[in-house]
Amino acid sequence: MEQQLAPGMRVEIRDSEWRVRRVDHSSDGGHQLICEGLSELVRGREGRFLTRLEDEVRVLSPEETRLIDDESEGFRAGFLYLDTMMRKAPATGAAIQLGHRAALDSLPFQLDPARQALSQPVRES
Repeated sequence: MEQQLAPGMRVEIRDSEWRVRRVDHSSDGGHQLICEGLSELVRGREGRFLTRLEDEVRVLSPEETRLIDDESEGFRAGFLYLDTMMRKAPATGAAIQLGHRAALDSLPFQLDPARQALSQPVRES
């Protein structure tokens, strides 16, 4: 019996950790998993896997997650980790995030090319 998989689950496939973004039925009676890479070698990449072809799709259960205490002074290590993760997250919206830090006098017309580029539809490759 095949295990139930759903978007949002964390799975281990081919020794890498992935987050399932979508589960579709495939013509071979299994499922196609569209995943986002989480572990170091695959972070930020998309992976597509057919469950019938994979040797093992191991669901990483949140109940098995081991939490550790942050024993740094003032919880510095935890705050540094959270700050790093927030800085890695892409900015959303039409606002230009770093244009005001350029080596120029910030005038509205100087940012128009960037605004125009950001408003273009995104092509997926």
